[in-house]
Amino acid sequence: QPSPPPQTPPPPPLLPPIPLLPPPPSPPLSPPSRPPCPPAPAQPPPSPPRSPFTISVARDQFPSEVSWTLTCIDGTQASGGAPHTVIVVTTVGTHCTLFLHDSFGDGWKGARWRGFGQDFTMRGGYVDAKSFT
Repeated sequence: QPSPPPQTPPPPPLLPPIPLLPPPPSPPLSPPSRPPCPPAPAQPPPSPPRSPFTISVARDQFPSEVSWTLTCIDGTQASGGAPHTVIVVTTVGTHCTLFLHDSFGDGWKGARWRGFGQDFTMRGGYVDAKSFT
């Protein structure tokens, strides 16, 4: 009798199919980013200190002939005759120009302009200019 055919082992049991997982959700879209803010503008340098200065002009033999005008680069202005006293507030160390006037043209006869640590008179002529800091 012939021998029974060799038996083949039974196939291994089939594993159930692995379910495919859905892909993970995409991260939420963020709103569009704003461009960076420009840097804050540079602060202006602090203003130089201001201080009051007394200007005094002494009497002249002919006070009606005397006048003067002061102009400083910080915008300070003052003017007057003789005798005259005024307080001006200006930037410390500012550059100023002073014009001395004598309407008769013979200079100031005793009048003196004093202020900002300066002391001026006008020896002769109609106009004289002085500059100082």
